[in-house]
Amino acid sequence: MLEEKEIIEKIESKREKWNPQRQGIRIRILFIGESPPRQAPQRFFYQETAILYRATRKAFIQKFKEIPEDKFLHFFKKLGCYLYDLFKTPGKKVNKVRRTELINAMKQLDDFVQKKREKNEIDAIIVVLMRVYNELKKQGLIDKWRNKGIKIFSLPFPIGGFYRIYVRGLKSILNNLIEQNIIKRDEVNKIIEQIKKE
Repeated sequence: MLEEKEIIEKIESKREKWNPQRQGIRIRILFIGESPPRQAPQRFFYQETAILYRATRKAFIQKFKEIPEDKFLHFFKKLGCYLYDLFKTPGKKVNKVRRTELINAMKQLDDFVQKKREKNEIDAIIVVLMRVYNELKKQGLIDKWRNKGIKIFSLPFPIGGFYRIYVRGLKSILNNLIEQNIIKRDEVNKIIEQIKKE
């Protein structure tokens, strides 16, 4: 049985592998989740085994049909997308932690966003899970980020009946980001051609 520290290290190592900045790509679209699944690291977005991964991949592939299914994370990274979890410990929930822990986690997230924004990164944020969005709103972070010119969106977590709502909602957000020129069609085509050759 792995210790919590080892589990977190494995999760973060996997996440870092898919950080766009490792290839000199700026983070443009930041997905914010609550925490890795309780079964992480076996079940995790960047392990290609979590429901959030499957729903996200489905929305992107429905929108950009040429993405090879087995190379979705390559596309996600090259487009400048990155998943940040509010809590590093698997299974943690915003409504089940001490207020001080929640405030501290949100401060770390805000610092992350501010530093990236200073380097002209993060054009859009997609918050997954309404209770996370509501907490960020309550703390004034949603308005603060909007005032810095970041486009903010929220989606329900894709479980049960919300799976289709998430997929439809994410496709709508992708359309919006194309209209706002945050995602450029010619760049998408170029990335798809690149990953097909890899």
